[in-house]
Amino acid sequence: MQDQAQGLRSLASLAQEGVRSRRSQIAHRPARTIAIAGGKGGVGKTCIAVNLAYLLAAAGEETILFDADFGLPNAHLCLGVQPELTLDNLLQEECALHDTLLPVTSHLRLLAGASAITEFRALSRSRQERFAQRFQWLDSLAKNLILDLGAGLSSNVVTFLASVEEVVIVTTPELTAMADAYATLKIAYNQNPQAHYFLVVNHAQDAREAEFVRKRLQSMADQFLGCTLSSLGYVPHDEKVGESVRRQVPFVNAFPHALASRKMEVIANRIRDEEHSFPSQRGAGTLLKEATSAVVYALHLDAKRTRKEQEMETALWKAHSFLRSCPC
Repeated sequence: MQDQAQGLRSLASLAQEGVRSRRSQIAHRPARTIAIAGGKGGVGKTCIAVNLAYLLAAAGEETILFDADFGLPNAHLCLGVQPELTLDNLLQEECALHDTLLPVTSHLRLLAGASAITEFRALSRSRQERFAQRFQWLDSLAKNLILDLGAGLSSNVVTFLASVEEVVIVTTPELTAMADAYATLKIAYNQNPQAHYFLVVNHAQDAREAEFVRKRLQSMADQFLGCTLSSLGYVPHDEKVGESVRRQVPFVNAFPHALASRKMEVIANRIRDEEHSFPSQRGAGTLLKEATSAVVYALHLDAKRTRKEQEMETALWKAHSFLRSCPC
């Protein structure tokens, strides 16, 4: 239980944060909000998010990595840090937002995820609104806000997908991962058609296999969504990646000359180049404001899939093994 002095410090910190937030609304442009998603667990979303954030920060861009996995956050493990305050403390209004931002490098900070709160919408409406308003302060602190989303399509995941400006879909060449990547893209696009969608193929054997995955997903998106899924590149299977996870260091830092690191640098450079094509308009202040019944709406959309879409999707997935072996 917090003592009286700690309570007074928290109140003062909250008040100071509110002043800074109001001052920053005019003085700063909105931060880029980039969600790293994929649907299926185990495709490497957290690894991609951590290394992308690290590279953007290494380029001198103020970056915040937000571990937006409510339940099983683990971005801090990949960075080798141990946060004292997390999103749990912030949601319970035990501290101010800036108190939860853990410095990792000179330009990178981590907002560690919540493990006690499983559903954001389970919080009271007033607490949700206060939390969303406090997020506006992040626009004054960072150029990039990278959200590492959890696996699946929970209400929390869909809520974030509905409010960010850029979504990076991470998949592997595995059949189930590709199917889940398309499902994630479909839900996200129907919730947030104004966002810009990108693809990263993880654990690809080579550029040819990564291009195969892109073509399969883009063909589905063209037929049924009218959505452009721009390729950022791929990360090959590399033993150095697993070694870096065991060391709790981003692989681009631990093994900068490894093939995976060089490919990750290509992805980060393309993300930086996209800033000029899609300047941020919403910023961190819009996170968590726009989706109210996202999962119910998503399930309704999925139930209304046309027979043609179901047949085409089934045919593509069944043809997976054959297509991987052909020169396409």
